[in-house]
Amino acid sequence: MAIDSPFFPPVDPETRRGLIVFLEERGVDPDRIAEAIREDSLWEVTTESLLATRDDLTVDELAVRAHLTPRQLRRVLQALGLGEDSCSSEDVLIAAAGAAMVKMFNDEEAALRLLRVVGASIRRVAEASVAAYIADVEKPLVDADASLLAHAQAQAVAIDGARRLADGFPHLFTRHLRDVISRGRAARLQTGDYTTARLAVGFVDLVGFSSLSQELTPAGLWNLLDEFEDQSFETVAEHGGQLVKHIGDEIMFVVLEAEAACEIALALVDAFREHDATVTPRGGLATGDLLTRDGDYYGVEVNLAARLADIAVPREILVSADAKRLAEKDDLDHAFAFEPAGRRALKGFATPVEVFSLSRG
Repeated sequence: MAIDSPFFPPVDPETRRGLIVFLEERGVDPDRIAEAIREDSLWEVTTESLLATRDDLTVDELAVRAHLTPRQLRRVLQALGLGEDSCSSEDVLIAAAGAAMVKMFNDEEAALRLLRVVGASIRRVAEASVAAYIADVEKPLVDADASLLAHAQAQAVAIDGARRLADGFPHLFTRHLRDVISRGRAARLQTGDYTTARLAVGFVDLVGFSSLSQELTPAGLWNLLDEFEDQSFETVAEHGGQLVKHIGDEIMFVVLEAEAACEIALALVDAFREHDATVTPRGGLATGDLLTRDGDYYGVEVNLAARLADIAVPREILVSADAKRLAEKDDLDHAFAFEPAGRRALKGFATPVEVFSLSRG
């Protein structure tokens, strides 16, 4: 979690002494500290040293240890988003995991597709971690004219926390794997197809976001997105759904029951109405057999839900006929009302689609 040198003044002698002692206590090589002093780059040593790897293997040596050919190893590293210019003994575990994927699928291309998802997902975690650190830790320190020693200490705490988070990844992955398998089995009971899952899918976006983003400061825009993302994650999780992705000011989610999809969409509309926000949600819901691939979902119903969200007015949730029928079937408390909204001509659909407007019962 590097700090950016233009933000910081030259290091005064007292701060330099304190920073050197701090780095030595963290096990940083004295020669590296001396080199940084000569190059006037002492400010960046904390990150580099605490995240450094021991580059002691060639690609060919790593391939032998992972039981891969050099060509296969290069493709595995590329799929994971890693360079091949330097390798370390620590990379053996990563390469061996890639080899296990190739062996499990007995299909190198299928394994590489999965590894690309893994690499991109972990990269996103890293990007989000650094962005959060810069906004919530580094910027306040800069604003307070904190010393480089204070920055180094904060970085060390953050890196230690990131390592603890990474240590928990195996258990976290196992928990998610168990949940995905359980939900996947339930979603495939009625499809009879290993590539599809019967789910409700929803899109919710923020009307007025584009114009507002031109007026807000970066900090204001950040806070608005934080509020929307936080509310979305909590609401979708509360009702047993999966937030598939954020697409700018829009979210896509899936859930087993149409009733739960209705509750999620309405809860998001309610949340922003209560806050009297300058942006207002709208959304679209559909149900059907969705193609599952690489942690994402595709198909006619996905397109339908997205198109319905596009044509909804602020604070309106438009619902397909199938989603309405299934939600009403499970809505024993009459929590929802569905008002006919006509037949709509939608982009990509040959015939007009029957649509209903969802509200509280």
